[in-house]
Amino acid sequence: GENGSLLLEPSRAQLIQFSEYFGASSWSEYAFGGASLTKTFGYTSPEGVDNAYKFNVVIGTGGVLFTHNFTATASVDHTLSVWMKGEVGGEKVQIDFKNTSSSGITGSLLTLTNEWKRYDLTFTNDTGTSRGFQFRMQQSSGLSDQTIYVWAAQAEPNASYVSSYIPNHGESGGVTRAADSCSVTGASDVIGQTEGVIFVEFDKKTGTGERRFFLQIGSGSTTIYARLESNNSLTTQVLNGGTDYLTSTGTIIPSGNNKFAIGYANNDAVIYLNGTQLASSSSVVVPALSSLYVGSNSSNAQTIGGEINQATLFNERLSNAELATLT
Repeated sequence: GENGSLLLEPSRAQLIQFSEYFGASSWSEYAFGGASLTKTFGYTSPEGVDNAYKFNVVIGTGGVLFTHNFTATASVDHTLSVWMKGEVGGEKVQIDFKNTSSSGITGSLLTLTNEWKRYDLTFTNDTGTSRGFQFRMQQSSGLSDQTIYVWAAQAEPNASYVSSYIPNHGESGGVTRAADSCSVTGASDVIGQTEGVIFVEFDKKTGTGERRFFLQIGSGSTTIYARLESNNSLTTQVLNGGTDYLTSTGTIIPSGNNKFAIGYANNDAVIYLNGTQLASSSSVVVPALSSLYVGSNSSNAQTIGGEINQATLFNERLSNAELATLT
């Protein structure tokens, strides 16, 4: 629409060797009880290219397992995703986190529509390291013969939610996408140098266990920043040449959507989270601010990535009532 958006995502790996080519030898097929699977290539995928597959499934009295093995990390989250649709709608496919020996974790039975949709499931792996993306289509699940279309399977390790599709056209060890970052330097003309507000709306994911910056203005010891600690608490600080003028620590950030703002002016700084004032200071010397980092910090480390929904910069210090309403 009129207002653009920027998708910033953390580094992720794609473990499926041939993520679009379901005819590759890395995919294994098992049919039993008179079942069969016929795969036909060349149907229009969600990206508008004729690179999707049609699966004609004969269930018989047994069923079909269609599996791609990979090396998994024990005891961590893995997220599987794939685009699918049915010939008429109502078709069913079960996605499991199992290898070709059917060792692993049972997933969910999905009901398809006749429109393309990306389906994703997150599994907390057991102690096994050989796991896979498995399509399970069985008579015991109440399935009958059906025709479905599939495109672009993805398996992401150390991932509690799905990210953008990462094509892999044959790398056996997987493909890794670098973390995205966003920064504006030389921005002193739009950052309030004597007063201002930075507002950030973000979704906090659970169970991250690491420090993540979602905001920094300036750099080094001359900065205003806000970050989530490994225990999911908030730390915010205003530093000018290493002198600490305002610090807020210890507030636990709730899961889900959060709104944060820091208003600053000489001898007048305040921090708000979700409508509540966390800290204030009447002895602040505003540092010289020349850069803005959203979802990261000046060293591009400890990024919070795609969890940022909105960031707004004001070059005036809003009132406390306005900050409470804004957040």
